[in-house]
Amino acid sequence: MSDDNTQPPTTAELLRRIDHNWTKFNQMLDGLSDKQRTVAHDANGWTVKDHMAHLSAWEQSLLALLAGRNRHASFELGDVNVAGLDIDALNDLIWRKHRDRTYADVLAGFHASHAQVLATLSGLSDADLMQPYSHYQPDSPPPESCPVIGWIVGNTFEHYAEHQGWIAEWV
Repeated sequence: MSDDNTQPPTTAELLRRIDHNWTKFNQMLDGLSDKQRTVAHDANGWTVKDHMAHLSAWEQSLLALLAGRNRHASFELGDVNVAGLDIDALNDLIWRKHRDRTYADVLAGFHASHAQVLATLSGLSDADLMQPYSHYQPDSPPPESCPVIGWIVGNTFEHYAEHQGWIAEWV
C-alpha cells in the first residue's frame, strides 16, 4: 500500500511498510531497560514482553490463514473453543498462555515469527494480495470476500504501530 492509500498494494510496497514499522518497533525495544520490558505494565497488566508475544501469536495466525490452516488452532490454546469468542476474550487467552515465558524466549519467538512472515509474504505476487480471504480459507463464511491484504496489513505493520503507540503511552 502506498503511504496515501490511493494506489493498489504491491508485495514490494507491503514489505517496505512492514520493514519500516518493524524497525521502528525494534528501535523502541532497544531503548528500553529490562525492567521496562518485563515488569512495567499497562492498565490491563500487559508488559512489553506480553505485547511482543501477542504480536507473534497474531503473525502465526496470519501464516495459518495464508497456508489454508485453521487460524484458531495456530494460537495453540488447547481444547478451548475460540470460535465464538470476541477479540478481547481471545487476546486475554493468548496473554494468559504466554505471560510466564521469559523475555529471551518471547524475543526469540518474536523474531522467528517475523522471519516466517517475511519469507511467506516474499513468495506472494501482487495478485495474491488481492485474492479474497476465502481463497486462502475456503471454509470461511461470507463476507470473507475482501482482499487478504487487509488481514496482512492488520497483522503486520499496522499491528506493530498500534502496539508501539500503546506501549509509548505507559513506558
